[in-house]
Amino acid sequence: MEEEKMNLRLDIDAQKLETEGLRKGKHKVEEDLNSLKKDYKRLRLSVRTAGLGKTSELWCQEVQEEKAKADRWEKRFQEAQKQNKSFERSLSESQNERDKLKARVAKLEKIVYQYRNRNSVAELQASLRRIEQMKKTIEELEIASQNYEARIEHLEANEDHQSEQLHHLQDQVARRDHIMGEAVVQIQGVAEHLQTLAIQADVLSVKYESESDQGQKLASLLREIKVLINLETNQPTRHRYGTRAKTKDMDQRLEKLEQYQKKMQDRLQLQMQERLDKMKQEMSEKMRESQEDIVAKLTRLITNGGDKGKGPMADVDEGNDDELFYPPGFTPPHERTQAEYPRKSTVTIMPQQFRAVVEKERMKEELPKQLEERCRWLEEKFKAMEVTESYRGIDAK
Repeated sequence: MEEEKMNLRLDIDAQKLETEGLRKGKHKVEEDLNSLKKDYKRLRLSVRTAGLGKTSELWCQEVQEEKAKADRWEKRFQEAQKQNKSFERSLSESQNERDKLKARVAKLEKIVYQYRNRNSVAELQASLRRIEQMKKTIEELEIASQNYEARIEHLEANEDHQSEQLHHLQDQVARRDHIMGEAVVQIQGVAEHLQTLAIQADVLSVKYESESDQGQKLASLLREIKVLINLETNQPTRHRYGTRAKTKDMDQRLEKLEQYQKKMQDRLQLQMQERLDKMKQEMSEKMRESQEDIVAKLTRLITNGGDKGKGPMADVDEGNDDELFYPPGFTPPHERTQAEYPRKSTVTIMPQQFRAVVEKERMKEELPKQLEERCRWLEEKFKAMEVTESYRGIDAK
């Protein structure tokens, strides 16, 4: 469209130059004709004044010469008239072509203006849609961050509950260890008493073995008692209440609980880290794409808005049809008056909205950082708890 417009302007300039040349030629011919008329009048006056003493033959010759000159001048005048008529025809044709070209240029300018306005409106609508999409994504991310915070609080509550259970179990184990220690001390006393009884049985069996039949029977009974004592001492001690088995079960349960807690902590840490990484990547990619698109479109809109005021729009006819070409609330540059010029266009409002959106997105970028710091704090807390649990397990054993 712009190339056709430039070609039409060049054709108009060429037609203007041709018409100016024709006008100059016509003016020159008219001046020559006027000068010839003046010379003819002067010659006739000079003939009248200076040619009174000539003969008739000379007068006839001069008359014939003057007639020939007059015929030549008439021919030249007719040729000049023909040239003037041809020049006038060409001038009228060039003027008609010029009017047609002006009308065509006006139509082309209208079409170009319509195309630019449509593109600007479409770009504005697309940018507004993207801003709305970004707002929706920001709201979704806020909801997700709130859900993660609630989940972290739930995990912290579970952690506190598990730590309380662990302390309770450790207290139970300590109590049972104390009971087992007392039982072991009692068992050691019983074993020592049985050993003393075995020694006394040996002494009595030796004492009563050499005497009567009753003494021999008593010695055999003492030997049997000694055998039983040896069997009791050699057998593994059986506790009445099964405290060792219970402590072993408790230790196994504690180990299982610790392993399960470690697995759950590792899984939660991995899941939180993966989700945080995904959220960071998605937010950074969306932020980059939206910022690049919005900045590019705003620069295009600003440059298009600056170029619209520079176009030659003076020849465009203003009528009721132009109202359909312009969007509501927009005035073209050639229709602005001096009083309406300082008003800002609707396009200049967009950078302020963009700054507000960017500031809001910067505030939202701090959420993943806070979540990371919270996760690190939880990891340190879990590690500290594992260290304390290991020390407590060693003390309990």
